[in-house]
Amino acid sequence: MREVLAGIEEEGVPSSASAVAAGDRDVCAADLAQRAAMQSPLQLGVGIGASGDIRVCHAKLGRPVFGLPAGSTPSAARTMGHNAARIVAGLPLKDLPEDDLGPA
Repeated sequence: MREVLAGIEEEGVPSSASAVAAGDRDVCAADLAQRAAMQSPLQLGVGIGASGDIRVCHAKLGRPVFGLPAGSTPSAARTMGHNAARIVAGLPLKDLPEDDLGPA
C-alpha cells in the first residue's frame, strides 16, 4: 500500500487509506476498489487484495479500470498510484514495463 500511496502523492492528488474490517479480509481487490470509489469525493478507488493484487476503479464505470497481479514489483505498485491519480487529474497514464509485472 505504501508504494501506491506514494505514487498518488507524487502526482499531487489527495488520498486517504483505510484497512478493511476483519469480516471483509476475503473481499477481492476489485470489490474493495469499487467500494472505495463509491465513497470517494473524487469517484476513484484503489483496492489491494489479501494476496497483494491491486485494482483501480472509477465510480461511474462500476468495474476496475486496470490492475496489477500479486507479486508485481514495488515500482509497478507506485506506477499504479501515479496512474490512479492521473485519471483524477485528466493526465495521460504512465507506461508499465512488463518486467515489473508479477506472475500471470
